[in-house]
Amino acid sequence: MATLMTYGIGRSRTRLVVLALLSLVLMGLDTYTDSLKQTRPIVGLIVVPVHLVAMIPGLILARANSLPLDVVRLQQDYQALKENRLLLNSRLQRFEAIEAENDRLRSLLSATGYTPDEVLLAEVVQVNVDPYSRTLLINRGTVEGVYEGQVALDANGLLGQVVRSGVFRSTVALITDSTQAIPVMSVRSGLHVLAYGTGQGNALTLPFLEPTANLREGDVLVTSGLGQRFPRGYPVARVTRVVSSLEESFLRVTALPLAQLDSISELLLLWPAKPVVPFDIPPKQDPSSG
Repeated sequence: MATLMTYGIGRSRTRLVVLALLSLVLMGLDTYTDSLKQTRPIVGLIVVPVHLVAMIPGLILARANSLPLDVVRLQQDYQALKENRLLLNSRLQRFEAIEAENDRLRSLLSATGYTPDEVLLAEVVQVNVDPYSRTLLINRGTVEGVYEGQVALDANGLLGQVVRSGVFRSTVALITDSTQAIPVMSVRSGLHVLAYGTGQGNALTLPFLEPTANLREGDVLVTSGLGQRFPRGYPVARVTRVVSSLEESFLRVTALPLAQLDSISELLLLWPAKPVVPFDIPPKQDPSSG
């Protein structure tokens, strides 16, 4: 076995020496003579595929070495794109929020009929969860000129009135609060009545109306301006129920506020052309008792 291995190694060495000598001879002939001039292109064509095949392992190795770097680079690029997408999405959401806020502000301003110098946008910072007290806390106070009795509106109509004004915060009582009474009139008939807050749900009541009162379901009620507590002509509510009872000498009337009292995030504080004056709520007395 050892003899065969020695014999094989010897033959390989002899073959290597012969090929090396042959290469030297061909290189010498090619350099110093023109005898291989005709065969050089043919040999070049034969050698090119050999060179290409010989380069394949090196190319594969180089590609294999660069593959981890490419994967890392792709991962980094993907992460960067992901972060950019999140950033752009957050900016887009912010722009959409600003656009929606501007739309709400334009809607509020268009609802007032007053110039922007006579209104102030306020944000709701707290809602009173007491079912018998319908009030809001807003982020405006006396430093911005807010005063007790000031009217609050939304895009659909009358919201309420400032009942307490602090330096930086104020409390607004909604028109459905049990302390509120709004002088209103029917747009259709011109009937003047008082709408009282019930303190429960989104409902106003118009008590002690005579059975002959010209008021129907669907009638729109607006501020009448009587008592100078609220400016005249602002939408307040729509009559939803008119009940006449044989046992009672007056109508039972319920109205639904037009302002969106359940979804208030912003409101307008109004400075009317003429200052409002304090208004004491008249007691709910049965006319028959007098």
